[in-house]
Amino acid sequence: MATEWNKLVKETYNLGKLQDPSFTLGQAMKNAKKVYKNGSSMADSLGKSVKRGMSFKGKKRGGKTKRRGKK
Repeated sequence: MATEWNKLVKETYNLGKLQDPSFTLGQAMKNAKKVYKNGSSMADSLGKSVKRGMSFKGKKRGGKTKRRGKK
């Protein structure tokens, strides 16, 4: 039995794959988290987020940080 979270992630993933073939499951989970935390119904939230334009591109990460030495 699929939970509401699983359904939302699957729908988000399918929409993301339609827009960007390199869309990953991790990106779908991040986008679904924004909708899921909203607290409204899944279908309403998903519809609103698609209209606003979900971010389907991966974020660029900064360079490596230096580790602090023991003082």
